[in-house]
This record gives sequence, structure tokens and C-alpha cells, in this order.
Amino acid sequence: MARYKDKKRVTHFLSVQDIARLCDVSLRTVNIWINQSELKATKIPGIEANKVRAEDFIAFANQNNIPLENPVELGRIKSQYNRI
Repeated sequence: MARYKDKKRVTHFLSVQDIARLCDVSLRTVNIWINQSELKATKIPGIEANKVRAEDFIAFANQNNIPLENPVELGRIKSQYNRI
């Protein structure tokens, strides 16, 4: 997970690989979610891959009742998000 500083807060980003691992799905499935605008993603300047803000991923998972395979990892993401 990457961290990028904004003037007011630190934003945590997840890679497509992170999300696939957390949801126990393929990379292709995550890319389909992004391409269909179901999961909001952004391109970070200088990086070719999509990145998803942690808060957007958590909202997406909750909204779609996606059971996460690794709740310990999600807890780490949530606790980092709560510190923002």
C-alpha cells in the first residue's frame, strides 16, 4: 500500500493486486470492476497502474457485501484510514 501526502492529509492507496488478494478474486475481476466504474480508481502521476484509495475500496466492499478473505489486512487498512 502506498501513501501520498496531500497538504491536509495522507491518502492511502491500494494496488489492483492488493484488492485482488483481499477479496480473493483475480486481477481481471478487479480490473473489470474498475473499467465498469463500480470501483473508483485513479492513475497516480508517474505510475501506469491503477490505484484505489483505501476509503473507496472499503466503501465498495461494504456496498457490495464482499466477504474479505483477510480481515486482519482489512483491519490494518481501516486503522490507517482512521488516522488520516
